[in-house]
Amino acid sequence: MNKPVLNRESLLAYGLVTVFAALTYAVLIPRFGYYWDDWFFGWLWHSAGAHGMYENLSGERPATGILFTMSFSIFGNHILLWHIYSFLLRLAGGRTSQRC
Repeated sequence: MNKPVLNRESLLAYGLVTVFAALTYAVLIPRFGYYWDDWFFGWLWHSAGAHGMYENLSGERPATGILFTMSFSIFGNHILLWHIYSFLLRLAGGRTSQRC
C-alpha cells in the first residue's frame, strides 16, 4: 500500500524545520558577507562576464560553469540575493532528502 507523498505529518515536520531554519539562519542573512571562494567568483563575473565565467569553470566541472553562469546572470554580485537563494536551496535540499 502506497502512502501519500504529502501527508499531514510530513507537512507539519517540514513546516517546523522551515520555521526553525528561518529563525536561526534567515534572520542573520543581512549580516552575511562574502566568504572563501565567493570573492573569486564575484571577481570573475565582474571582470570576465558570463562567457568568461563559463569558460573558466567549464574545463573541470562543466555543470558548475552552466549553473554559476545562470545564477550570476540572475543575481549578479548582490550578496543579499545570493544568501536568500542559498537559504532556499538548503530548504529544498532538506525537503528532497526527507523520507516520507
